[in-house]
Amino acid sequence: MKDDHVLKIYYCSRTHSQLSQFIHEVQNSPYADEIRLTTLGSRSNLCINNVVKRLGSLSLINEKCIDMQKNAKTKSSEPSKKRTRQQNSTCPFYKLDGIAELRDRLLVEVKDIEDLVVTGKQSKSCPYYASRRAVPSARLVVLPYNTLLHKWTRESSGIVLDNNIVIIDEGHNLIDSISQMHSIELSGLQLCSTHSHLMQYLERYKNKLKAKNVLYIDQLIFIINSFIKVFGGFKYCSPNIPKIMTLYDFLFHCRLDNMNLFKIRRYCHKSLIAKKLHGFTQRSLSSLNPREKGATAWALSNFLPEIQQQNALKQKKTIDENYEEFGREGAISPSLNQIVNFLEALTNADKDGRVLITNKGNINQSSIKFLMLNPSIHFKEVVEKARAVIIAGGTMHPISDFKEQLLLSIGVKPNKIVEYTCDHIISRDHLLTITMAHGPSGHHLDFTYNNRGSTDTIKELGRVVYNACYVVPAGVVCFFSSFEYMTQVLDCWRTNGFIEKIEARKMIYKEPKKASEVEKVLEEYSSFINRCQSQPTTARAASFQASNEPMVKDGAIMFCVVGGKMSEGINFSDNMGRCVIMVGLPYPNPNSVELKEKMDYLNSNQNSSKAGKPSGQAYYESICMKAINQSIGRAIRHKNDYACILLLDHRFAAKSVLSKLPAWIQGCVQVHDRFGPALASLKKFFYNKKSEQPDQPHRASIT
Repeated sequence: MKDDHVLKIYYCSRTHSQLSQFIHEVQNSPYADEIRLTTLGSRSNLCINNVVKRLGSLSLINEKCIDMQKNAKTKSSEPSKKRTRQQNSTCPFYKLDGIAELRDRLLVEVKDIEDLVVTGKQSKSCPYYASRRAVPSARLVVLPYNTLLHKWTRESSGIVLDNNIVIIDEGHNLIDSISQMHSIELSGLQLCSTHSHLMQYLERYKNKLKAKNVLYIDQLIFIINSFIKVFGGFKYCSPNIPKIMTLYDFLFHCRLDNMNLFKIRRYCHKSLIAKKLHGFTQRSLSSLNPREKGATAWALSNFLPEIQQQNALKQKKTIDENYEEFGREGAISPSLNQIVNFLEALTNADKDGRVLITNKGNINQSSIKFLMLNPSIHFKEVVEKARAVIIAGGTMHPISDFKEQLLLSIGVKPNKIVEYTCDHIISRDHLLTITMAHGPSGHHLDFTYNNRGSTDTIKELGRVVYNACYVVPAGVVCFFSSFEYMTQVLDCWRTNGFIEKIEARKMIYKEPKKASEVEKVLEEYSSFINRCQSQPTTARAASFQASNEPMVKDGAIMFCVVGGKMSEGINFSDNMGRCVIMVGLPYPNPNSVELKEKMDYLNSNQNSSKAGKPSGQAYYESICMKAINQSIGRAIRHKNDYACILLLDHRFAAKSVLSKLPAWIQGCVQVHDRFGPALASLKKFFYNKKSEQPDQPHRASIT
């Protein structure tokens, strides 16, 4: 297949919605009729077999799909009764002729994932395999991050990097995405249930299994048992304080340092033991009633009484109340696959990863996690094989992280790295950025962790937001550092009357914690602003007077969280975001065990930054600035758009902070120590914009 590949471009982004947006742009381009494009996605996105999709879990969907393919290859020489049973469990959409025909249709007309699924249903052919069969002949392959950046997934998808071009969009996510993709967490419940299932499986089939298979299953049971004992192995540690271990120390502590994990992993892959165990477990538990499942769960979690003796009664109560959760995670989730992936992670070089042990005093909630500290080892093959790698994004500044962590660390020479930064498409008079050090009453705006909870600080913030709402037309988007702080601020404002004052001018909306509710809140926010802005001021006043509103609202304000769903992938264009307010600098929790370990790793393995700061400290600051740049980039989405950005904190005035803002913002920054001149600049900006052509209705959109 490798020889059949034509020269191509692989374009990847983080989410399927971002890929769909790119494909729509291709469809609208002059090249739409000429380009041969295919879109790769997971089975959960592309499968059209409802029986398989109903399984929910991606691992189960993958296994069921592969099973159905094998059943489709049943030889006619097999007994007819067996053949009939197998044919009943084959996939009606896995037909080679139909897949080949669908592949050809994909290469003729550009289709996104939704189009691909619709076409697959119409032709009754599998879109998942048709899209993969199209890869060799395609000139442009569109795929999500994990398909490109995870080696096993990349190879199984038929992707050939040699001499081809790779474009990685939304590049600010790249380092974290690779690290998260190769970090693996195991819960105590997963370990206990898998241990029990393996014991039952071995007991059931011991006399039928070959000696070699029995040996490997015994080794797996020993390994899992050693992992579970870890939770009780630190008797003098507080159960709520996570413990970090090097890979060597963890293996030694578990008495696994002399075991050949490579062989065990190879056995698991070749024998398909995880799939067999899952099938055995499903058949075994299907005959149990819910209460028996709860009792089984309690037995599993307490099969090592020396570990959990003092928590036995509490543990029983917890699991009895949640026996349905056990049934879902312990029986349905293929936990052995996760354990095998964890074993594979333990074969990394000692310096490239750590093991985090979290003991909650309850084995259900306790966990062990492999932390990937060096993402470059998984990016190296992409860089070495591809003809060119382009990492693109609108908010990649500061860019030093990418060079240090992904390129220079794997031996890429500096002269092979080309940086290109272009200005924004808007003219400079369409953007105003203000840093503010004091509020209307002269109170210092200091949102450091120790001061941000002060009632005086929160009240001063309320005065700033209240004033901004009376100057800025239409939509205002305000970002807080966390959901907890946003709740604290809004509660304080409600008590002190600021909510009532803000609501007199703007309808208030809050970002929901549930991702499923985001689109609904956005729709309500957009509709309200469009209703306000679509009427002349006199008509709007009459409309609101008729609805008994105390004052005329001219728009709405959306309170969001940095790092939340609305800080990335949402377009607050035009009236949806005439002002973006950033409250403080959202530095990550400095006490995070994972963050500390990452910073220590960078300090030990990378040179100091150009400013002389240790690499770990530079990384810590970079996390904050990238989050800010991503959030404030939600506004101004096209060349005719305009907006202002308010950076509320005296620290924003520092050159070290301003220099890390995107170049197109740096040229439009006004640093104000006092509130009066800042407000005057804000009024002047929108007064000048008022004379321009009236805005058309818009809606906030998810990209």
